[in-house]
Amino acid sequence: MSEEGRALLTDREKEIISGEADVSDNYRYKTESIVRNRIRKHLRKDIEFLEEHFDEAYELAIEGVCEDSDPDQETIEEWKKTMHEAANHLEAEWGDAMEFYETTHEMEEYLGDSDE
Repeated sequence: MSEEGRALLTDREKEIISGEADVSDNYRYKTESIVRNRIRKHLRKDIEFLEEHFDEAYELAIEGVCEDSDPDQETIEEWKKTMHEAANHLEAEWGDAMEFYETTHEMEEYLGDSDE
């Protein structure tokens, strides 16, 4: 099969994942796992490579993946605000958790010392 005819999935992978191919559940799962790993391990690196070395292909890839996601500036600002609030919340929670851990650890040390 020529690489020219495929982007992320081969025709066979599409048949297997869609259920069109008569294969065992184990084989379908294995194929899905291969695709997941391909995305997890290689897609980001390939996109970064294109960004650095082949700008036109990088732009095509970004457009192809994000074509339905064209947020306006207001939406982007809302996302940033939400992410900032979430980060602050997590930081506060983490700080409280660390304070609790340290206090608990100090108490355990104190109680451990008093038992001896």
